[in-house]
Amino acid sequence: MRLFGLSLSIATAAFWGLMLLSPPLTEAHNTPVRLAPCLTAAGEVSPWFEREIQRRARLSNAAFERGGFKMLMLDYQSAQGQCAAGRVESAVQTYQHLAERLVALYERIEPDER
Repeated sequence: MRLFGLSLSIATAAFWGLMLLSPPLTEAHNTPVRLAPCLTAAGEVSPWFEREIQRRARLSNAAFERGGFKMLMLDYQSAQGQCAAGRVESAVQTYQHLAERLVALYERIEPDER
């Protein structure tokens, strides 16, 4: 029993010593000013994704299936993750690439399917 108590106290002391010497990092470096370009780029494609997700819940559109909506959605989520991680330049590039792909996709769709 003494050995258990001793090992528990050593482990507790080691844990708190480590926490005091190297506290967990915060996301304080992701300030709104730093993330502004990322949020602006996201604002260009986010409305399209929100509308498209709602529309897909109502009906199916073969043109958007051919356009690879699932891949677009994965790239969109990847850009959101990059932005949240503070990789602003990479996220902005991903958002810009997505916007270009969305324009090309929209141009291929018949006007009555839009």
